[in-house]
Amino acid sequence: MVSWACAPAAAEPEPLAPDGAAEPDPGSAQSADESAPGASGLAMPEDVRALWPQISATAQRHGLPPDLVALVVWLESGGRPEAVSPSGARGLMQLMPATAAAVARDRGEPPPSDEELSDPARNLELGCAHVAALLDELELRALDGEAVHRLAVAYNGGMAVLRAWDGGQPLPEETRAYAAAMRERWESRDAR
Repeated sequence: MVSWACAPAAAEPEPLAPDGAAEPDPGSAQSADESAPGASGLAMPEDVRALWPQISATAQRHGLPPDLVALVVWLESGGRPEAVSPSGARGLMQLMPATAAAVARDRGEPPPSDEELSDPARNLELGCAHVAALLDELELRALDGEAVHRLAVAYNGGMAVLRAWDGGQPLPEETRAYAAAMRERWESRDAR
């Protein structure tokens, strides 16, 4: 199991909806709430807070910081297991069916159905396995803001987008906004 070193930083940005747009109603159930059980300073929406025990247990099984997984769930689906993106990404961690199938194959499991990707336990299991694999591939050991930013680029855009960015190409706008939001929220989690 990998031990992650984490670094604190700045202030909380505006919450983002799963599509990257600003949340329309900061007072709704999707707005930030500072009482996430077990979270170290992340202001979690109610729907994500309700999933904290499951997020925490699954993250820990994969050697991941639960706050990192909760942050992915927050930015990807707002904690809605039934979320489906216009591109077909599904569930809490917004897994593309092809990505989920590849992760399942690597684990010796059959590819998940669309219904399985809407199941919180199955989506979290495959999503955490995917995040852990990305962290290993990227050789990220200390989860400071820069490492989380790189992880977010790879998670949202894929390794090809990360390699192109490393080579000087600009990030697609969606990936740029996602990675920036992930980094800002990660760095602000202990600044409260």
